[in-house]
Amino acid sequence: MSPTHDGVYFDYSRQQATLETMDLLFDLAEKRELTQRIQGMFNGEKINFTEDRAVLHTALRASKEDIGTVFVDGDDAIGEVHDVLDQIRVWTDMFRSGQITGYTGKRMR
Repeated sequence: MSPTHDGVYFDYSRQQATLETMDLLFDLAEKRELTQRIQGMFNGEKINFTEDRAVLHTALRASKEDIGTVFVDGDDAIGEVHDVLDQIRVWTDMFRSGQITGYTGKRMR
């Protein structure tokens, strides 16, 4: 059983999944409104109910072109992620170039 969808090849050959298993999983996903929950994750909705917050895995992987598309509590989540990534880039570039030194003033390696 190896279906292809949107150019993605799914290989279930090492799993004990049957067509019945897949039908049951698809039925469960539909009953639990999985598609809507996934869309909620992409939209920045608070779907982590135990911590009452959004799960922003998608914001961590989004490109700069996506800034301004996901807001959580009025804040641009992707913009904030890229602000921090830019700060990390500046620091690591300075570290690698030797602009940031250790206690002795020598370059760290």
